[in-house]
Amino acid sequence: MSLESNSNNDSNEVSMVEGAGRQSTSRDKSPRILENGQWLATVKPLDKCCSLVTPATFDPECIPSELLADDLHFSSHDYTMTMEFLLNDSRFSCYIIFYRRILLVWILISLIVFIILAIEVVPGLELFGTAIVWLIIMAVGIALCLYAKQRMDRKLGKVIAAANQILMKHKILMCMEDQGTRSCHKISLHFYFYDISQCVYLLAKRLLLEETKSKAKPDTSAQMSAERNGSGTAVLSATDADAAEIAAAAASDEVVIAMEADTDAIVGDVAEDVSSHPRLVLKAEKLILQQSQHYLRSVSRSLLNFPPPTVIVRMPPTVRHCKTCYCLCQFTEERCFNHKPPKWYRRIC
Repeated sequence: MSLESNSNNDSNEVSMVEGAGRQSTSRDKSPRILENGQWLATVKPLDKCCSLVTPATFDPECIPSELLADDLHFSSHDYTMTMEFLLNDSRFSCYIIFYRRILLVWILISLIVFIILAIEVVPGLELFGTAIVWLIIMAVGIALCLYAKQRMDRKLGKVIAAANQILMKHKILMCMEDQGTRSCHKISLHFYFYDISQCVYLLAKRLLLEETKSKAKPDTSAQMSAERNGSGTAVLSATDADAAEIAAAAASDEVVIAMEADTDAIVGDVAEDVSSHPRLVLKAEKLILQQSQHYLRSVSRSLLNFPPPTVIVRMPPTVRHCKTCYCLCQFTEERCFNHKPPKWYRRIC
């Protein structure tokens, strides 16, 4: 009898363990809830020699396991296509090699030249004049280096936008973060879950509002000429100056921005639906993809996070399509509409 009772107890314990195992596996297989701005994976470059001068390389065939989850529906073909596009683009390699090092190299070369001149030139007025010329050349070189860095950052934004155009159909966006100063291999490719459909809709509404305002704005010069000529009518022509400013502002420098709380009110007065304007929808999508590199890089550095609940703010942030930080459409609106650089800067860049 005792043996039979022991065997029954053992069988009950085994059944309980199996039941617990089934419950745990069922919990593990439960689908996860993905939200906008959620980090998915980070890809590091391959370890190779001569990291000071050679650009970082990636294996297009080695896809992270996090991107192959069932809830993402991401294909390895699209990942390979995206990585091959980045690796074969010269703008991507140029940014990796020169962006963090061009200014440092110029300063080192200038200092070496100045030391040689200080040794070779006779002290006196000649040395003083040489030092003045050296300072002018060095200042011009620093300005050119900063301009080149701005251009490289702008080109990188376009490259990442083209890569995200492949990934966005899977609701995935990527960005590149360069953390190295001497080594060219200390870069990371971050992949985030992001559904930009609602962002595109809101930004298309904003574009429609700006276009409506520009068409409704009277042409004062035409009115003045009509009054001088004595005619009672004047032909008003709508210009595309706002559209040009928006396209130029999309390539501006990355800034840490402070969003306004009432940004949703700016699109509430547009009565016309944007679905009848596919041109504006495509333009809004292009603007959002152009800002995706700067936005996701700021998200990876925790620059756009909401203030903690313990901090009392005068103007609480507006939550749109991302619960943890400011949304991509808010970031795009701030940079393309509210934070326009001066005209001379847009002409140069």
